[in-house]
Order: sequence, then C-alpha cells, then structure tokens
Amino acid sequence: MIINTGYIIFINNDLAGNTQSTLENQLRITESIDGYEFDQRVLEDPNYPAIIHASNLRLLVIRSYFELTNRNLADVVLFIKNGMAYVESNKFGPPGQSFNIDRIQLDKILVAQTQPPMPPTPPNNIQSNILYPLFDHNYTDLYPFGTDPICPPDNDGDTEDE
Repeated sequence: MIINTGYIIFINNDLAGNTQSTLENQLRITESIDGYEFDQRVLEDPNYPAIIHASNLRLLVIRSYFELTNRNLADVVLFIKNGMAYVESNKFGPPGQSFNIDRIQLDKILVAQTQPPMPPTPPNNIQSNILYPLFDHNYTDLYPFGTDPICPPDNDGDTEDE
C-alpha cells in the first residue's frame, strides 16, 4: 500500500475512446487538465507542484507526447496506446513497466525500488564448463588451435597460398 500523497501524472493527448475516464477512475484522479493549463499554473506560482503534493491531490496532465515543457515536474509519465500504459518516467519506481488500462493501479506504478535485485552468486566450489573445465584433461591433441597456428607458414618459397 502506498502512502497517500499527491502525484502529478502526465499522459499523452492522443487517447482512444474513453481511456481518459478509465484512467481517472482507476488512478482516482482529483483533477484533469491539459498541458497549457498546467504550464500557466506553474508560471503563476512556481510552488504549484509542491502545493499539489502537500494537498494530497492527484493531477492528471494531458499533453502531447513530444512536448517536454515542465516534464521534470511530473512524478509519473505514461504513454497510452492500444489499452496499455507504458511508464516512460517514474520518480518512485522503475520505468519501463507496462500495465493494462483496465487493471492499472497507482500502487503498482509507484513501487518503491531501493536497489535492483542482484543475481544469485554461485557457490565457490562449482566450476563452469565453459570457462574452466570440470576435469583436468590435456586438450592439446584435440584442440591444436590453442597452441599451434591454424595455417602453418608456407615454406616453399613462393608468395601464393595453396
């Protein structure tokens, strides 16, 4: 469960059908405005994003995907297409996630990620058969290219390779 604080969410303006109303219901948006209105409010009061966060409001800003003005003020930037929401930018969790619009939840988007998961380390007593052989064998007869040249030098005096 997420702590109830305010969020500013940007989405693209080329939405299909009733996608905006679905997002407003699923994410429990307090107010939806366009990018121009958001920019005007920030110009009037530079502390407007802080007011949104302090008031525990959820603001949905609908603007062109290519418009980068004040994008750094967004907590989450979503790209919506074909019923899927792709997280372009996220201040509270990992970007690059995709969600179905009908099942999108704000707590799933805003997952706090403190550190990326580390891959498990193998035990020290196991050797890899790719880099190190498991058994001690003499490979010089089987694999001469490790010690001998693949093409021996041409010692017959001519300059052509045969």
